[in-house]
Amino acid sequence: MTIKQDFIMTFVNGLVVMIGIFLLNGYVARHHGLETLGHYLLVRRTCYAVVGVLLLGMNVGLPNFVAKDQKESFGDSAIVILFVFTLPVLLLLTYFVSSGFISGLLPDLSWTYFAFALAVCIQSITYGLYRGHLRMVGANLIHLISTVIIPVVAFLILNKVDVIFRIIAICVTVVASASYLVKNRGFNPLRVKLKVLERLALYGFKRIPSFASQFILLAGVPLLVVSYDVKFSEISYLNSTISLVRLFLVFVGPLGIILLPRISQALAQGKVDKVKQGIEMLLMWVFFGGLLLSFSLSLFGPEILKLWLGNVSVNGAWIARVIFIALPFYAVVGVLRSPIDAASERGYNSIIYLLAAVLLLISFFLMKSAGIPVLKAGVISFLIGYITAGIFSLLIAYRLLNVQPFHMSLIIHMIAGCLLVAMGHYIVIRTHLQHSMQIVVFFLAFLILFLIFVLKSRRKWVIEFRKQALGQNKVN
Repeated sequence: MTIKQDFIMTFVNGLVVMIGIFLLNGYVARHHGLETLGHYLLVRRTCYAVVGVLLLGMNVGLPNFVAKDQKESFGDSAIVILFVFTLPVLLLLTYFVSSGFISGLLPDLSWTYFAFALAVCIQSITYGLYRGHLRMVGANLIHLISTVIIPVVAFLILNKVDVIFRIIAICVTVVASASYLVKNRGFNPLRVKLKVLERLALYGFKRIPSFASQFILLAGVPLLVVSYDVKFSEISYLNSTISLVRLFLVFVGPLGIILLPRISQALAQGKVDKVKQGIEMLLMWVFFGGLLLSFSLSLFGPEILKLWLGNVSVNGAWIARVIFIALPFYAVVGVLRSPIDAASERGYNSIIYLLAAVLLLISFFLMKSAGIPVLKAGVISFLIGYITAGIFSLLIAYRLLNVQPFHMSLIIHMIAGCLLVAMGHYIVIRTHLQHSMQIVVFFLAFLILFLIFVLKSRRKWVIEFRKQALGQNKVN
């Protein structure tokens, strides 16, 4: 398959997965309750966030090495690391949970958590192996089955949360393990080479600080909050809103796929100006679209949560309004990760994540000691963490490539766009339509106006985008 075909398929798969997760969360909230949803999302987000540390970076290292050399025994070496490193660490964490050392998680379910985390680890290295072999059909299919289909079926036919966790864990483990062994042609310890094993292990070991920092940014706040006996129902609002923020990356992806190949090719040829222009264009649209969408979601946040989950508390409404502010910064971090890695081998992304994670933790404990409620301290510290990561990503991009995405025309359009969003919100909420129809009407109008602007605007930065992204060499 071509790169374009792989991208289209991966984008569609990502969109289907996010829609599936969206529907699953709504179903669980309405039929199993917010406590069950909060518990499930906490465990799920924690496992997926910590998987990089548990796997010693194999979720990133395996596809990287396999893509470069498919003849070496990286697949067998990954299984060895899984047994030698991942399993002992998981057993140690299971002991801590069962002993009550990790607050918020239920000690009686420690072995259930172990099984679920192990399933996530096996799924991640299987996905990585297929990606390394450029078998994106298989990789995306495994991702879809493990992330959406199995959990949906489990919640549809079962009621007890501990049983649901175990069934999901067993099914994902079986599917992922079988897929891995098929692609790797089984497992043969004799194929393992110490040199290959060392390369794979060292690659991930050097990146553990980065993975640990990303874990704090993604799952640190929910874990910190729940450790102070905040109800799972409140955690469900927090994790659900974070999931909606992550959804934006599905729409940022096309811009990255369209423009970043040009950036990488130009960087290899030493064309710094072309690299600078490409990244600036990408960032301009992330800021413009991200800010307008963030503002819109923040205004409609409580109504969206109520429509989605069936109910929303006062705290849930406040969480939605605040968390959505992080959306453009979250997107900037995701967009600049690859260009920063391509421009320098000094590991700037690790430094960025570490600084953001440290500031997140410091701000949380400072606010808590100042008497601010734990839930609000957690939400605000999450926002601080991603604002920090976004700002430092921009600073590093400026230092490496002199990237300066902001100009007066963009700023004016961002301000005008926000005013238009506020006006549209004011008009829509004063109609006699139901809340669900208000949301549909507003975002449909938002999408139509945004597309008209993209396709018809005469501004230079918009015309340039149409030329490169949409292939329009002439603008009528």
